[in-house]
Amino acid sequence: MSKTKKKNLLPFIAIVFVPIFYGTFYAITKTVNENIPIFWMIALRMVFALIGFLPFLKKVTKFNKETIKLSLLLSSVFLIGVVVQTKGLQYTSAGKAGFIGGLFVILTPIFSWIFYKTRFQKFLIFPILLILVGLFIMFYENSTIFLSFGIGEVYNFIGAVCIAFHIIFISKYLKKINIFTLTLTQIFIILIFSVIMALSTESDYSFTKISSIEWIMLIYLGIVTTTITFILQIWGQKYIDESTTAIIISSEPIYATFFGWLINDEMITWQIIIGGTIILIGFIITIIIRNNSLKKNKVAEISENLEISE
Repeated sequence: MSKTKKKNLLPFIAIVFVPIFYGTFYAITKTVNENIPIFWMIALRMVFALIGFLPFLKKVTKFNKETIKLSLLLSSVFLIGVVVQTKGLQYTSAGKAGFIGGLFVILTPIFSWIFYKTRFQKFLIFPILLILVGLFIMFYENSTIFLSFGIGEVYNFIGAVCIAFHIIFISKYLKKINIFTLTLTQIFIILIFSVIMALSTESDYSFTKISSIEWIMLIYLGIVTTTITFILQIWGQKYIDESTTAIIISSEPIYATFFGWLINDEMITWQIIIGGTIILIGFIITIIIRNNSLKKNKVAEISENLEISE
């Protein structure tokens, strides 16, 4: 294999592993959460995430008031998302949680349009309807002629809302802050808050109850699904275009379903297969429309700047 091909292949492989690692998060979190309280689990995950982040400390720039202010905002949104997603996994399957969590793909442009008056693409109406059809099939309960959409799904939907806002805020403020500085600050703030909440609500919990396998899972959640996945995505996106990256990452719910079956023995029904496929198609169409819109906006902005300069 030539050096050029290898150089192009490695970033692609890195991006491919991002949804795989994210997909394992749901099944492993669901397993660990059976024995470890939510806030202690999040706190320990962040401890290992910090350890995994140590090799990248050189990329962190100096902290200032604006960095801390923005990090507090982003950490708050991210923390709520992590807590509700973890809580939701107590009541629903990893696969369903993955598909509902993936709704951030369609929620992000909708919230951006509502709160920041960005242009709404009318073509998005089709994938939105497609996703709704997929959700209906996935959660349709034949015995009651209703939807089996319970509290676990509600929690995970709130998590998807938080992820969407997190993405919007990062896009809005990324130019003002170093991404590595932001990540480190977020991990640290979430760790502190989680420890405070754990000591307030789960102080009687003993770490001796954690088995060796659960410790391995916590290390994996911290280093692999948090730090390594973030680094792989950032590095891969330097060489792979946004559209390809987004489409690859949108496959996360498929891996969440697979690992839910593999680790938690969750059933994969025809409703999950058909509904999930329709939802995934909706995600991909949304990403393509959104990326085309962003490209057109960039071209228009460049043209406008050229006209002004002339």
